[in-house]
Amino acid sequence: MRAVHTTNFPALLRQLGASLLVTTYQAGKLVLVRDEGDHLNTHFRAFQAPMGMALAGDRLAVGTKIQVWEYVDVPAVAARLDPPGRHDACFLPRSSHVTGNIQIHEMAWGAGGALWVVNTRFSCLCKLDGSASFAPRWRPPFVAALEPTDRCHLNGLGMVDGRPRYVTALGETDEPAGWRANKARGGILMDVASGEVITRGLSMPHSPRWYAGRLWVCESGAGTFGFIDPNTRKYEPIAEVPGFTRGLDFAGNLAFVGLSQVRDQADQLHRQRQLRHRRQRRPVQRRRQGHADRLHRQRQLRQRRWRRPGEFQCRHDDADQLHCQRQQGRRKRRRLAQRRRWQ
Repeated sequence: MRAVHTTNFPALLRQLGASLLVTTYQAGKLVLVRDEGDHLNTHFRAFQAPMGMALAGDRLAVGTKIQVWEYVDVPAVAARLDPPGRHDACFLPRSSHVTGNIQIHEMAWGAGGALWVVNTRFSCLCKLDGSASFAPRWRPPFVAALEPTDRCHLNGLGMVDGRPRYVTALGETDEPAGWRANKARGGILMDVASGEVITRGLSMPHSPRWYAGRLWVCESGAGTFGFIDPNTRKYEPIAEVPGFTRGLDFAGNLAFVGLSQVRDQADQLHRQRQLRHRRQRRPVQRRRQGHADRLHRQRQLRQRRWRRPGEFQCRHDDADQLHCQRQQGRRKRRRLAQRRRWQ
């Protein structure tokens, strides 16, 4: 894999004294982006469909398809890495909790070191439990049952004072995958404490965040990033980009917004790549098929056995058998002619 960046991005990370961590479940990578002079050092680590991620102090958690990995920063190891003095942190794996395929989306560390997880498949917020896959702690009031049917596609989590405060979902529905029917304008933003829907009519909202006295959110379907007006409770976009906005964090007066292709476009590009790949493979497949046909004819020739002078046996279809019979007739006539000459 390779990465490209704008010329001012290394200087920006250097000014902030920060590194950037990004997950991409389609490529199966956790990407660590670091300043290295006039360019970026982009480090890829492989995981099985990573998506949710939480960082607090020296603890890092990464949610994957069926498990949550927990890492701890070990400064003594960072001091020994080459080049000396270049690294200020080194996260090593310390535990892994198997959750099963619960479609983990966002995660966050809470008060007391508890890890909160958006359990999309079961439409709830949960914590990790050593005696079970997960421990459900909250679900939207309109979701009647705890079952793996992705009823509202709960996805985003916003923390305030170490506790879950805001969530986003793609639909206010209680039917299995019911959110799909109106995903273009059926998205909602909810208050966890009261269970109240704050804003409706959003296009696939993600990543609610409380920062600098405002409630920020990504309206992914529209490719925008904005905030919720506290008086009208309406969404006010402040920036629009050509893609699917998902994933949000802040540093000072800067917002870092994740951007990916719109799913329909991504699916179309994937189909086009598959079609090009098939077209590229066709000449090779034809050559292989031609080689297989030659080997088959050679085997057929080896299977021919002489019965007696002028006759032989072969295994062919009806057309080939007729050809063989004609050859046998010609050989018989030639032999009869030779016998007459000898007499």
